[in-house]
Amino acid sequence: MRTKRLRDRLALLLAAALGAAGLAAVPAAQAADGSAAEIHGLKGEYYTQSAPGAFDFHELKATGFDPQVDFGTLEPRLAFATGQSDDVSVRWTGRLVPEKTGAHTFSITGDNGFRLWVGGRLAVDHWVDDWDREQTSAPVELTAGQSYDVKLEYFEHFGGSNLHLRWTEPGGGKEAIPQSAFRLPDGFDYNG
Repeated sequence: MRTKRLRDRLALLLAAALGAAGLAAVPAAQAADGSAAEIHGLKGEYYTQSAPGAFDFHELKATGFDPQVDFGTLEPRLAFATGQSDDVSVRWTGRLVPEKTGAHTFSITGDNGFRLWVGGRLAVDHWVDDWDREQTSAPVELTAGQSYDVKLEYFEHFGGSNLHLRWTEPGGGKEAIPQSAFRLPDGFDYNG
């Protein structure tokens, strides 16, 4: 019993420390039958760029789990993952499983550039060194319960950084894509 309490306290301490850095820790989950439960979120790969303003994916510095992409500031996360908060790039990958069938529209606002693929098709392409100019996709037809590959790339040049990925589901309003809609990519063995 003492070991369980100590483990739980250590897990809370780790979650608090990662939260302060803007990162997420999710405990390994198990389904009722003892098998691994499906984890909702995306794989995040954090890179430094080859030179200031290169906007490339030069050197992979960290790989982790991100529950969703809706960041008011990325500064602590970028600094923690790469050792710097400017001239870095991030690639999030996974799968998207919508709850509704029909046309979904994706929108992104960020500081600086970004591009989004859904189901292997480029939906938003704004690989531009500017900030806070919302970009919206054409409607993308999705089927409820079906899994679609999703990839989001982002670069930060200098100064502030934020990124907000949103969608408008059929009959709904624009909102951040919920963690429940994301699945980790095949082959990414995340254990919390």
